[in-house]
Amino acid sequence: ACCVAIFALSSCSNPLDEVEFRYDVISENSVAVNGFSFKIKTMSNFKGHVIENLEIPSKVKIDGKKYKVEKIKWIGSGQVRRITIPNTVTSIEDGAFAGCGSLICMELPNSVTNIGKEVFRGCLFLTKVTMPNTIESIGDRAFWGCSALNNVMIPNSVTSIEEDTFCDCKSLTEITIPNSVTEIEEGAFWRCSSLNTIYVTKGDSERVKEMLPEELHKLVEEME
Repeated sequence: ACCVAIFALSSCSNPLDEVEFRYDVISENSVAVNGFSFKIKTMSNFKGHVIENLEIPSKVKIDGKKYKVEKIKWIGSGQVRRITIPNTVTSIEDGAFAGCGSLICMELPNSVTNIGKEVFRGCLFLTKVTMPNTIESIGDRAFWGCSALNNVMIPNSVTSIEEDTFCDCKSLTEITIPNSVTEIEEGAFWRCSSLNTIYVTKGDSERVKEMLPEELHKLVEEME
């Protein structure tokens, strides 16, 4: 079922009266965010159609019943610079932030265990994503086309870097691969033209090189 709930934006920098989240009920006690809309306070204060920080609530009341916000299915707005995710969220679903062209950074809470396919695809101004060591999986093409992303540390809970995960991340200069990773799929770093260092755990360089295309072997460097 699709439901709607309304929340006031707390930041005075946002010239908005309120933001309206849409939810899908996914279990007896939990919901998934599936889009949002907002109302403008005054047109004279509305500049550039940008929300500085979109705060997703941890709980919501729908028809008198309380639900926990557990998943993010879709935000899909080019008007958001930052998104605050509550520590009730365990999964970021496929394509959740794809097309958020103004998004500049993201810090995922340690409740999140899954990043779906194409989650950040086409987030052109995204420079940094902080991922906790609770992340178990990162889907195919999760960061495809994040052309401003410059540094990534893969959590040591991740076992596989999927196909085309960082394809076309043209500003990516450094990436850290933990020894938990046992598989790196084809094209994971395709067209990462600025990549100059792949950091690995001390003593792990030969194992990682076996999973990488030969042209990237020279970039592998062991951390002290």
